[in-house]
Amino acid sequence: MMGFSLVSMFFPLALLAAGGIGLALYIRRRRRKDAPRLTQGDLQARIFRVAREHRGRLTVSQAAADLGMSPGDAEALLLSVSDGLRVKTEVSDQGLLYFEFTELIEGPPNPSGL
Repeated sequence: MMGFSLVSMFFPLALLAAGGIGLALYIRRRRRKDAPRLTQGDLQARIFRVAREHRGRLTVSQAAADLGMSPGDAEALLLSVSDGLRVKTEVSDQGLLYFEFTELIEGPPNPSGL
């Protein structure tokens, strides 16, 4: 009889725990689903703001850290804005790959023309 009472106590607790886990997973999935999705344009605007904060020179690691994304995603984003004119890739003497945002390095033009 003692075995029966342990099982009868364990079963409701197991059901309660399973229900709690299921509810937590449902809430987590729902939050992800409701989270706003950034468009490619939103991400590109964010990378330009990050580049401005870094004086126009970024590595993939800096972009990934500042944007909270994987290095692979950050590299893909940097490559998407790299046009060889406004955003170029450069390799330092130490072999580091930089994305240079030329308009942000040089700053805005002098309005007086001097």
